[in-house]
Amino acid sequence: WQEERKLELEKRRNQEKEAQQKQMEVAQQELEKFESDRAKRIEMKKKENRDKENGLREDLNAVFQHGTIWEQVGKMVNLSEKMESLQGKEKDRFRDLLIHLRNAK
Repeated sequence: WQEERKLELEKRRNQEKEAQQKQMEVAQQELEKFESDRAKRIEMKKKENRDKENGLREDLNAVFQHGTIWEQVGKMVNLSEKMESLQGKEKDRFRDLLIHLRNAK
């Protein structure tokens, strides 16, 4: 019975090694897939950011070449959002003033 037990333990040990090897292979494949997908996402995001930056630069250059000073200021300042740094009616007045000056020719 000791021989049978020894053979049984050896068989289990071999099965566990095979199962562990399969898990390692699957994990390695998943890791490689994750890294390649991540690299693709990063490259796409870089390209998207470059395109967006080029568009913004072209837009700003066009305004700075042909626009009035207030159009230039209005382009540099985001007037569509509420201003957080000023208090109460001051921020709304300031925002409205910048919009008015930007639209005035």
